[in-house]
Formats: sequence, C-alpha cells, structure tokens
Amino acid sequence: MIKWNRTYTLLSILIVLFLILIWYYSQLYLLEPARESIRDSEVTLAEHQVLLDLADLGKLSIESIEREADLIRVNLPTEKNLDQIIVTLQEIERETGVILDLVNLSDSELKTDLDYYPDEISAVRYQIDFTAETFAEFEAFLLALNDQERAVEIDELKVQQTSTEAVSGSVAIRFFYDDGVKIN
Repeated sequence: MIKWNRTYTLLSILIVLFLILIWYYSQLYLLEPARESIRDSEVTLAEHQVLLDLADLGKLSIESIEREADLIRVNLPTEKNLDQIIVTLQEIERETGVILDLVNLSDSELKTDLDYYPDEISAVRYQIDFTAETFAEFEAFLLALNDQERAVEIDELKVQQTSTEAVSGSVAIRFFYDDGVKIN
C-alpha cells in the first residue's frame, strides 16, 4: 500500500490541474471556433429555409425570389466559373499590392476530406505563389481571399520572410460550387 505524503498529494493536485487546463484550452481555442462556424452556417441555412417556405406559400414576389437566387449563386455558384475566380484574384492582387507570381489550377479534389463536406458540393483548387513587400500586405491579401462573397477555403499556407519586411510563399485555396442545383 502506498503511503501518501505531501509530495504525492501535491503531484496529484498538479496532475488534476493540468488536466483541467488542457480541457479548458481545448474548449476555448479548439472547439469554440468550430461551434461558432456551425452556428453561422445554421443561421444562414435558417434564413434560406425561411425564404423557401415563404416562396412555397406564395408570399414572396418573383423579384425578391430572383434577388435571393442571385445572392445564393454568388455564394455557391452552380458552375466552376473559372474566369470569375481569375478576375477575383486579379482584383485582390490590385487591392492589396501582393504580386501573384503563379496561379495554378490544381487537380486535387475533396477526396481526402469527404467527411467534412456535403456530397453535392464540388471544389476547384488553386495553388498560388505570391510575393508581398510587407507583412501587412500579406495579411490584407489573406483577409481579402477569405472575405470574398463566394464560398472559399484556404487549404494550405506556406510563408517565408525574404527580407526584413518582405514575405513570399504559396497558398492553396478551394472555391466551392454545386453543379447539382440549377436555379432558373
């Protein structure tokens, strides 16, 4: 039988506190952002469901249904719209001052992450090599990529500092679309 003394008691308390700290950290920094993303998605889906219900009841005008359909098409287009993606990337390049050295259409698909995406959703993946004169330009570039209207995911990011302020690197992004839905 183990005879408890102050050292074992203190060690046990430290282990319990460490486990509580790990639990708290995982709740705060790992699970809460995922929960927030789920809540945002649920709110968006609820808004679209209300509009669909109103449309089914005939309480929405044709114009308001068409406006909502146009908004949905922007967020999740029904086609790849590769030309739209390139124009968007060029606009982001102009706005942020980041130079896009290479924009390459990648062949990889959602096969590795199929559990995380609905079956109907498809994606186009681009690999982009970039150069920024300052870290602030790089940060603005990432925010502009993430904040566009079309559903997009930053998949991979590699950055290296080339001088005291300049950075270069590559980013892989996925642009989503749903070719199973045709809104007429």
